[in-house]
Amino acid sequence: MNEEKEEIFRRIKTALKILKDDLEPEIIPESGMAIAFALENAIDPQEVFGPSERVTVSEEKITIPSGIVPGADEEISAVILTAVKYDRTIRSAANIRYSEELIRAVSDYFPDVRSFDPEREPPTAASMDWGVAACCGEDNIPDVIFNRESTLREGRILIFGEDPVETVRNIINLQRRINNKNQ
Repeated sequence: MNEEKEEIFRRIKTALKILKDDLEPEIIPESGMAIAFALENAIDPQEVFGPSERVTVSEEKITIPSGIVPGADEEISAVILTAVKYDRTIRSAANIRYSEELIRAVSDYFPDVRSFDPEREPPTAASMDWGVAACCGEDNIPDVIFNRESTLREGRILIFGEDPVETVRNIINLQRRINNKNQ
């Protein structure tokens, strides 16, 4: 394995340990949390690495997958590959549970939050590729992209970062902020 891949695996393992130690089940989507990290200059899904399965919750217990694979989660890989077209430093993303409460918290915590309307998606577009591209400007990707629930798509919140450790730390800090407000 080359040096860049070794570093990617190390950063993903560190991010998964942080999730295992600090993540609370309430922030994980029902379909599970996907997280991934792309090679520098990635252009193909096989150049995006992530856990072999999504982080899930059952009976209030978080399950963290142990394997790391190329191709990662198909949707999160597409999100990252679209993001790197706008900013080569943003090579990681994760999804968290969608709720209006989380949207408010995300908007209070992150400086750049944008959304897209799946109802406006062109019929030939790949959904998340189009949504991420619709929210990006020239050489600019927001910290967070979300879409509300619609007849076409479930609601989702995507958190971006330069690497998975940064992405996960942002999620944990967001979670702590929510918990502090609720106390």
